[in-house]
Amino acid sequence: MATPPGDSHSALTTILWRGRYLIAVSVVATLAATVLVTKLASKVYEASAIVQVESEVPNQAGEVLGLQQASQGLAAAYATLINAPSFIARIQPQVLDGDVAPVELAPRIGAAAVESGEQSTNLISITATALTPEEARMLVNEVAAAFVAVIAGDAALRADAQQAELQERISSLADQIEERQAAAAGAEELAALRAARDALANQFASLVANGVTRGGSISVVAPAVEPGTQISPRLLLNLLAGLAVGLLLGAGLAWIRSRLARHIQSDDEVESLVGLPLIGSIPLNRGRTIDDELAREAYQVLRTNVGFLALGNPVAVMTITSHEPGEGKSSVVEGLGRAASKIGQKVLLIDGDVRTGVLSERLGVADRPGLTNLIVGSDASRETRGQAASPPAVPPNALVEIAPGLSVLPAGAIPPNPASLLASSRLVPLIQTLRKGFDLIVIDSPPVGHLADASLLASASDGAVVVARVGKTKREALQNAVAILSRNPVPVLGVVMFVARSADSVYYGKRERRRKRRLRPQNAS
Repeated sequence: MATPPGDSHSALTTILWRGRYLIAVSVVATLAATVLVTKLASKVYEASAIVQVESEVPNQAGEVLGLQQASQGLAAAYATLINAPSFIARIQPQVLDGDVAPVELAPRIGAAAVESGEQSTNLISITATALTPEEARMLVNEVAAAFVAVIAGDAALRADAQQAELQERISSLADQIEERQAAAAGAEELAALRAARDALANQFASLVANGVTRGGSISVVAPAVEPGTQISPRLLLNLLAGLAVGLLLGAGLAWIRSRLARHIQSDDEVESLVGLPLIGSIPLNRGRTIDDELAREAYQVLRTNVGFLALGNPVAVMTITSHEPGEGKSSVVEGLGRAASKIGQKVLLIDGDVRTGVLSERLGVADRPGLTNLIVGSDASRETRGQAASPPAVPPNALVEIAPGLSVLPAGAIPPNPASLLASSRLVPLIQTLRKGFDLIVIDSPPVGHLADASLLASASDGAVVVARVGKTKREALQNAVAILSRNPVPVLGVVMFVARSADSVYYGKRERRRKRRLRPQNAS
């Protein structure tokens, strides 16, 4: 199993980690939908043809460079012309037998001036798309041919217009020559008119002989061939896009779920929710006991943090509670007690949950007399008569030693009114008596959410600790538990959180690997 992020990671990382299965499902679903859509989508093929443009208009000096630049500029202008919807409407009757409307034809046709590196050329690339390779080839070739024909036709019309204009001017000069001859005009005037007529006649002859116009000439130099591969849909590109969409969608759903969830999603939320420090993060693993290596390490950290909290105000007695049952408070009581006893402290665990006696059953002492029996005591009758209650004596057999340095005071008999019993004036003297024999006393309290027992037990201790569980404890419940305990003069020390964590965590895994490296040279020798 993968290792979850450590406590130093950001809240966003924690949200993504907790939503990893949602993200995985989102990615798989998106990729599956992408593959399905790709398979069902129509295949699109693209073919291209190359058209060459030659300008017949040199610059003033007649240099070749000027002709080349003119051709390049003409190619760019023609490429823009081909992309114009009005031009596509002109050639539409000549393309695919005129069966495709201009509005449908325009998105399938494109043109651009060809560039070589950063240098412009006098070539135009015309492209066309279709559902079959043959149709794509036919379409682009017909568009290119129609383009050449239209340009040639326009050039012919311009040439005819120029020829007509020249013929008209030549006829006009001929008429003037006849009129001036009849009027006996001078020889110089007639020579000038004849020279102008001859120049126009030469220009007309050159225009007819060349058969070109000042706009230049175009030709298809590379007709299209059938494309071998499709351009759409592209499975790999679509899968990459689907992967990105799936990740974003899954991350978004994970974030939304974390915002809408009523339960605590991470131990990082503790301080912002209740303004108290997180003094312990206990791994929650199925099938593992409190003696598990990772759990022992976590309780040692908790014991150390409790020691730091006691530097200012000594905490010899603490009450452990939670808002609801089943959130792990009894486990924390036992784990903290065992961790403290391991370093030589004399520890007493008190089962203050006199209604259920969960800790007593957990430790196998449920049938023994305990807290309720000591509170009632043999001097209860003096208290009822208005006499001062004497400090309760603690019989040696009332405390059960379950490990070296670790004892437990069971819950005892279930009283008819537990809250009244815990509110007795004998509880605080009893705790004071027990203080003398132990370095640390940890009280397992009933849940604080619905009973007053926890507040009564907390008032007899030096501080209270709230236990919560990621994924089970509601945010509002944790806030409510802290608010209830804060009404007592006894401080709320912090929060202990149970967090789902792999036994092969980053910390434990590194420690185990270091141990193996230390043993390897010894085994090798």
